[in-house]
Amino acid sequence: MKVTIDDYGFIFVRLSVIKSLLMSEDDLSKLASIGDLESLGIYTKRFFPSFSPEENTVWEYEWTLWNTYFAILEKILIAAPHPIQIFLKSLLVKYEILNLKICIYGVIEQTSLEDRYHRVFDRPSKILERYDFLKRLLIMKNFEDLIKAVHSTPYRKIVEEGVQKFKESGDIFYLEHSLDKFYYTNMIEKSKFFPHREKNFIEGFIRAEIDYNSLNLIYRALFNGISLELIKPYVISNGLLFKHNEIKILITSSSIHDFIIKLKRILKKQKDFAIIPEKLSDPNPDVWSWLSEFFLNKYLERFQTSIVDDIPLISISLIFKLLLLKQNEIKRISARAIQISLAEEKY
Repeated sequence: MKVTIDDYGFIFVRLSVIKSLLMSEDDLSKLASIGDLESLGIYTKRFFPSFSPEENTVWEYEWTLWNTYFAILEKILIAAPHPIQIFLKSLLVKYEILNLKICIYGVIEQTSLEDRYHRVFDRPSKILERYDFLKRLLIMKNFEDLIKAVHSTPYRKIVEEGVQKFKESGDIFYLEHSLDKFYYTNMIEKSKFFPHREKNFIEGFIRAEIDYNSLNLIYRALFNGISLELIKPYVISNGLLFKHNEIKILITSSSIHDFIIKLKRILKKQKDFAIIPEKLSDPNPDVWSWLSEFFLNKYLERFQTSIVDDIPLISISLIFKLLLLKQNEIKRISARAIQISLAEEKY
């Protein structure tokens, strides 16, 4: 579909108000000085105007923040040209999969329907016009109901195979990672049909996400003593940094130390990414949040020098910055809420 400058000029004006809500590094750094959830909520509302949790709990904060994010995404989607609408809906598949996982855990753990209802995010399903699917998931009582619920969806084969492996092994690992892989492969498949301008942005984002996911999956498997042979089917090898040969090398790592050595060799010519092995060699609870932001920032930097006078590219870049940086803001705020909550439990 051909996209005109007027299409992007219109959305650029619509996005100007939302842009003012982005947090600066100074704003983010101030989170560390906030010592209670009530004060954190007051501070958060400056950047998420509709943020209004019913209770001062970590879960309520996170749930409310993500619903505010979906409201922002929906405003952008309504005004966006057609290719960007397709991308945004593909992005929401991640949260549909999250809902699916929550409901599957609910069946395994036999949690109440009320508990499941309060944990899912219904807005993505409504935007995707698949709310009936979510309703079927929420009321299922067993795996037979689950298989019926996914019968006419893209998840049918994944769920059927995952349920069978769960019955054989008692492990949900296969199903979880097959669903995660579907999210990335679905995004890649959709990007093939975008015009060149949008394709550059969208493919770059997907490949940066794949790189992060690959590092995350391999490293965590080694850390937790999981065989890399087990995770091999779920590692995607067409990222920005790691192609098939690089992934093939990393997947043969015998230990975290061996993994770091191999990673250093692969990245030795990639100066912008050379800090990654150093960070992973001495991990702390913040390293994965840092790594996610690092890949995002590198992705966004790629486009900054070439879009100064191009309104369509400026608009696309702004869409990506708003949505992706808002995701990181939510992660930072949620992490601070957890720290505050843990500190309060000690006293």
